[in-house]
Amino acid sequence: DAVICALGARDLKSTMIRTEGTINIIEAMKRDNVKRLFVISAMGVGESWNTLSLANKAFFAILLKSTRKDHEAQETVVKTSRLDWTIIRPSGLTNTPLTGNYSVGENIRAKTYQISRADVADLILNDLENRSWICKAVTVTN
Repeated sequence: DAVICALGARDLKSTMIRTEGTINIIEAMKRDNVKRLFVISAMGVGESWNTLSLANKAFFAILLKSTRKDHEAQETVVKTSRLDWTIIRPSGLTNTPLTGNYSVGENIRAKTYQISRADVADLILNDLENRSWICKAVTVTN
């Protein structure tokens, strides 16, 4: 019924794994007539760049330049896919328990620079039912 794309790489060297993998996922979805796609991106990508602090912009621009390039290209592929997509830009993923207490919206500023993976999963499960964020790129933060 839906696909959740959470591709990434641990190292900071130049890679386009997110973009290339997402292209393959979208092709398979179209072939199998699956319409709903969730993509985990990152806060600071796309339109959310302007919500970052100056320090975080410097961090992205210097240390995560190639990662940001891959996220940007991935989001472009998703936005032009003609699928029912939602791009989720977490403020910083942690392995902490579900809180159920988070903010989500387009181009919102982070309350903190952390969000649990469980809260991101909760957002996805809720949106599968209510379909509030179709063709939207949203930031999620707590």
